[in-house]
Amino acid sequence: MKLPKGIKENRLANNKRSYKVTIYGGYDPVTNKKIREYKTFATAQEAIDYQQERQVALKKGYNMKFGTMEFSDAFNLWVKTYKTDVSPASWKSYGYTYRKIKETFLKVKLSELSRSMIQSRLNDLGKKGYSHESQRKLLNRIKQFTRAMIYEGALERDPAIDIRLNGHRGKPNSEKFWEVETYRTAIKKWEAVKVDEENAVFYLIMLTAVQTGMRLGEIIGLSFDHLKLDNDIPIIEVRQLYVVATKKIGPVKTPSSVRDVPIPDRLVNKLRQWKRYITQVNFASGYRDSENLVFRNANHVMPHEDGVGYRFRRFQETELHMDITNIITFHGLRHTYLTYLITVAKMDA
Repeated sequence: MKLPKGIKENRLANNKRSYKVTIYGGYDPVTNKKIREYKTFATAQEAIDYQQERQVALKKGYNMKFGTMEFSDAFNLWVKTYKTDVSPASWKSYGYTYRKIKETFLKVKLSELSRSMIQSRLNDLGKKGYSHESQRKLLNRIKQFTRAMIYEGALERDPAIDIRLNGHRGKPNSEKFWEVETYRTAIKKWEAVKVDEENAVFYLIMLTAVQTGMRLGEIIGLSFDHLKLDNDIPIIEVRQLYVVATKKIGPVKTPSSVRDVPIPDRLVNKLRQWKRYITQVNFASGYRDSENLVFRNANHVMPHEDGVGYRFRRFQETELHMDITNIITFHGLRHTYLTYLITVAKMDA
């Protein structure tokens, strides 16, 4: 049997054969290299059928440049091509989605993507503790991309249609806080961490949040200039914050966010220990911080908000042994602080 051009017969062991199909899809406009797609079959007829199917698809506008790429790489190329004008926060979100796709759909080609595969991989994320909301956000980004790939001609149908989510829904906003006993246990553990330990800066940030009700951006952006530990009533002057979108220190967003926050005595002592330690470290290395930030680590690096969130989650899992449905986000420490104040006020009354 004479094979069509583009199909090569390979002789295998035990007198078996395989048939490799090579499909040419024109030239890459960026690299000017030929775009090729390869696939191997056990029979010549399967190879011929696939070749004909692909040739028909190319005539109808099939985009082989996207179609031959891995899912994650195609998504990344789409983002860099069509999403250059989005906000910094959205750009960061697309970057996170790309990393999650690369991790979840490892080495999966766009042409191999199917509805059952997406459903299966999202089910696995749910079993690993991924929340319903996180699944929803990831799926929405994937849907944006797959719809675009239909317009590009890289997909014939949308594999992200009618996907069901199995992640836990978590608590409603009114319940996203710790009970008083958990609050007290966490404080004891954080206070026990020595300031020269490797991750001390993260635990001190958590301790500050739960005892002041400050937001994460306000804590990361806190300057020693606004830390008044020697006042008759020690306070933190909230005047600036770390802006995630721009990754810079800027003023607080609204006039109501400008406030003076009282600091409990035990937190004052811990912050004094930290100030002495970090001052000595900076002096010994000859480092001078032009922003005079409180929460740079011993290597003079400002903690990343994702790193703080990750360690807070791990603290709840490993140190507090909390079930995944009871774990709160870092912002939940703000709710916990307010709840604790209300509880104490009721007890005093």
